[in-house]
Amino acid sequence: MSGEIAELKARVDLAALVEMDLGPARKQHGRWWWWLCPFHPETRPSFGVTPDNGRFKCFGCGEAGDHLDYLAKRWRLSTAEALAELRRLAGLPEMKRLPQPPPTGSKGYDRPPSATWQARARAFVAYAQGQMWTRSGVVGLDYLCGGVFLSSEKGTS
Repeated sequence: MSGEIAELKARVDLAALVEMDLGPARKQHGRWWWWLCPFHPETRPSFGVTPDNGRFKCFGCGEAGDHLDYLAKRWRLSTAEALAELRRLAGLPEMKRLPQPPPTGSKGYDRPPSATWQARARAFVAYAQGQMWTRSGVVGLDYLCGGVFLSSEKGTS
């Protein structure tokens, strides 16, 4: 996975990505390209990008990172969404599903419910279904459905 990410970063120039987002660079000094920082208000450029190593840093607010960090922070994307956007910018088709890391510690949600829990759930469903068709159950169901069930009875009383 990290090899694919490195290839994607090599295909997409970070300075060009920032330029598409923020417009032309305010200035270039050496290997640094400078813009106004998109992460905080400012009047002088303090957001620098070095296309050589594909990194950015704002010397005003301290934000720093690479392609994925820029996309995630700028557009409030998750890492998976930022990776999909980087794939799109690199001209590659989107992956249907990102590779999942191997499961580490289970929290117990992947186990089937215990027999006791299943018995209690069946008893609750049977009780609820039995109550639904009593007089009070039909009144409650009528209320939830907007008066469909008892509308004929309301007109006669």
